Amino acid sequence: MSLRVSSVQPFQSKPLDDELTAINLQIEELELVPTFRKGKYPVDRPPDFEVATTSFKAELEEYKTFLGDQKLARRMGTAVHTDEAIIGDLTAQEIQSHADRRFTLQLSNDHPEFERSR
Repeated sequence: MSLRVSSVQPFQSKPLDDELTAINLQIEELELVPTFRKGKYPVDRPPDFEVATTSFKAELEEYKTFLGDQKLARRMGTAVHTDEAIIGDLTAQEIQSHADRRFTLQLSNDHPEFERSR
């Protein structure tokens, strides 16, 4: 039995990689911001700029996680789709092997002379 080859396009991760790189650069830039803005303020009342920067950085981190999850999910989907034909062929071969064995056992049970020759 021959294996079928799937004609699946390989997963293109370039757009996600580019977006992840851009997100990482933005996060790095935001990490530099506090070094430029040193000042004193009450602990429970940070300046609006710091609140906005911290909030934006948290959103970028969440989006980075989302993009990483998207990339992983697409790769897994591509792998499953690519291997689908191979898995199907191997399963069919295994089923055929079991059917052949059952047939052979049934044949030997129906003909006692096969048992004596063992």
